[in-house]
Amino acid sequence: MAKEPVSGELVVLFNHYAEKPGLGTDWGFSAVVRLGDETILFDTGKEGDILLDNMRKLGVFPREIDAVFISHIHYDHIGGLEDFLRENSNVRVFVPASFPRQVVEKIEATGAECVRIAAPMEIFPGVWSTGEMGGAIMEQAMVINADSGVVVITGCAHPGIVSIVERAHAIFPSRPIYLVIGGFHLLATPLTDISRIVERFEQLGVKKVSPTHCSGDQARNLFRKRYGGNYISGGVGTVIKF
Repeated sequence: MAKEPVSGELVVLFNHYAEKPGLGTDWGFSAVVRLGDETILFDTGKEGDILLDNMRKLGVFPREIDAVFISHIHYDHIGGLEDFLRENSNVRVFVPASFPRQVVEKIEATGAECVRIAAPMEIFPGVWSTGEMGGAIMEQAMVINADSGVVVITGCAHPGIVSIVERAHAIFPSRPIYLVIGGFHLLATPLTDISRIVERFEQLGVKKVSPTHCSGDQARNLFRKRYGGNYISGGVGTVIKF
């Protein structure tokens, strides 16, 4: 485990709403994480042409990417991977261990290295996967031991957003949770249950939140109300330093 926290930034590349004009939008999620010597692409959104165009407009170059981290198998998170790998296959692609063999073989056929992750593990200094979580839909999230505190990045949070944040806390129990960003999978969740989730975030000491993608307007509105200035919209073009 990395002994010292790392510093860096996250740029949202794919979402169904944008923070800046001229950026493409569609259902799905992707972000790039820059950490000094390492640059990691988290998920690839639904459409490769939108992903690559947004990358170009935001000054993110495919050749600078060292690794791709895929949260789960759903197309709105892996749909842009094939187009990205045409631009840069000199990467490691970290996927949940349960990924179908044919998908792994397709990734490896491009020349990329595919790494299947089952249990929590450090993939770069200060950067961890939660390991596979869930049941019917297996998913991993990224956990970063950042200078500002622990940063948690989720794809859709099918295993439960609280369970993912609790796993991140278990990986770095002595560090505060600075930010949770990504899909919280709360589109069809009753408001009373969302309120309990917000309360649990507060109990866990989560400082900043950015519920994007599949989180739903109801959840976004409640998190915005409770977190105030520590709420981040998370549309395409959002830049967060940590």
